[in-house]
Amino acid sequence: MPVLRGVEIEVRDEGAGLPFLWGHGLVSSMEEEDRFIVMDFGRLARRHRVIRWDARGHGRSTGRPEPDDYRWDNLARDLLALADELGVDQFVAGGVSMGAATALHAAVQAPQRVLGLVLMLAPTAYETRQEQSDVYRAAAVLLERHGMDAYLEQMRHLPAPEILADFGERFIPVPRVSGELLPSVLRGAAMSDLPSEESVRTITAPALLLPWVGDAGHPMSTSERLLELLPYVQIHVAHRLRDVGTWTDRIDSFLDARNAETTPA
Repeated sequence: MPVLRGVEIEVRDEGAGLPFLWGHGLVSSMEEEDRFIVMDFGRLARRHRVIRWDARGHGRSTGRPEPDDYRWDNLARDLLALADELGVDQFVAGGVSMGAATALHAAVQAPQRVLGLVLMLAPTAYETRQEQSDVYRAAAVLLERHGMDAYLEQMRHLPAPEILADFGERFIPVPRVSGELLPSVLRGAAMSDLPSEESVRTITAPALLLPWVGDAGHPMSTSERLLELLPYVQIHVAHRLRDVGTWTDRIDSFLDARNAETTPA
């Protein structure tokens, strides 16, 4: 595993062509994403270079019990360091939830490098962020006082997004973070938000927003606000699970368009 900014990062680098760097969500991992089968990364890798990684402290990557390490702006610095490590100058950045926030921060930090953004299930932000941050802080305290079993029991009782309501426990996430690191990971998320609205307005890279309805942790209000802030943006809202099934194709088309823009005539 490459060592990036002091930690070992588990990486998958598949395919060839336009580099597409994709980040998973909070307390998730590449393995957990593959379990859900929302995205067909193998199909994308047939025509594009798909680079995925376990964020620091998640999955097979190492980490420290330092909340600052897991702030989303710091995870964006990991993304840029990974691109450097792999010799990737320009790329499309994308991700789900925390991964979407990471990509957005990277576009603010290195606008000349990010050719496009794919923002799936953008998380609570701005006006809605404080309430979610309080939830993460409370979960960190619960872990420290009562352990992982109590945390998992709380997770099982959280309401599922409406779009997944008919699927019982199939889509209950399994945290891919050790009990030692999880309180710091949660506190890092609690300290985070999307980049400032003023910063987002300066992003010139085209963006694809992929929200779904009925999910308090990934509210439509965030994607609607990004739709107002980003100057070159398209959106597809999933109302049913079959709508989510179109997202791989939509991302593939988005990557094709970015590739056409960067390929000399």
